[in-house]
Amino acid sequence: MLIEWNNSFSVDIPKYDSQHLRLFFIINNLHDAMEKGLGQAALRNILDELVEYTLVHFQEEEMSMADCRYPGLAAHAQEHKKLQAEVNNFLNDLNSGKSVVTGDVLGFLVKWLKDHIVQSDKKYSPFLKKHDAQKARNSVSFQKKI
Repeated sequence: MLIEWNNSFSVDIPKYDSQHLRLFFIINNLHDAMEKGLGQAALRNILDELVEYTLVHFQEEEMSMADCRYPGLAAHAQEHKKLQAEVNNFLNDLNSGKSVVTGDVLGFLVKWLKDHIVQSDKKYSPFLKKHDAQKARNSVSFQKKI
């Protein structure tokens, strides 16, 4: 296992911890496929899965941040776009035969994910938790009025 989940990566929001854990799983699958010497087509399929899942995850995070008016949304979304551009460039090179999946690519993905969760995602956690608690209080208050 290349990258192992532990509580230091938790943002204290089960939905996003679960999604981050899935990203760890996909990256570990890529590592395992490389270790087993699977072909570039298999590696490309795992990278495609990573790209697709990050799109879903990033959209959900950004929608939650927008919903609670998180002040760091623009910068956070920019980090997401930068990663997407880097990975798309790499996939284009891979598909055109200009590149192969290497340990450097894997190292980049691991470092980016770890750094992003610890340095960026943990910043939104208090805002989302406060917003969710406020929504829950409003819901209870509304139900009492009915």
